[in-house]
Amino acid sequence: MQVGIDSLAGAWEILDSTCFGSVNFNSCSLSITIAGDVSLDTTDCQLEGTISQTTTNNIMALATSITGDNCASAGQYAGFAVYGGSDIDDDGDSYEEIVKLMSNEQSGFGYSIQKQQMP
Repeated sequence: MQVGIDSLAGAWEILDSTCFGSVNFNSCSLSITIAGDVSLDTTDCQLEGTISQTTTNNIMALATSITGDNCASAGQYAGFAVYGGSDIDDDGDSYEEIVKLMSNEQSGFGYSIQKQQMP
């Protein structure tokens, strides 16, 4: 089953404490719009980019730019996102998961991100 970009719309929680090299952040929530625009804004780093459909099921191309005067990971990145499906945790809550990998000549990031499904 092919997952469309519009299915990914919403706020996704990044399950890692580094948050793209940001030192000071209160939360690490990545936003994806129906059109595939991606954004994140922390105290140190701002991330903007796009996720676009590919011809391979559930694998999306990723292009982002990270900026910020105090951001250790500023730069242009390319990579991909893989939709991992949904899962139910021990409390019975249902989540969708994406694995996101991106890199440039100096840095690379791999994150598991999740979004809670509403009943």
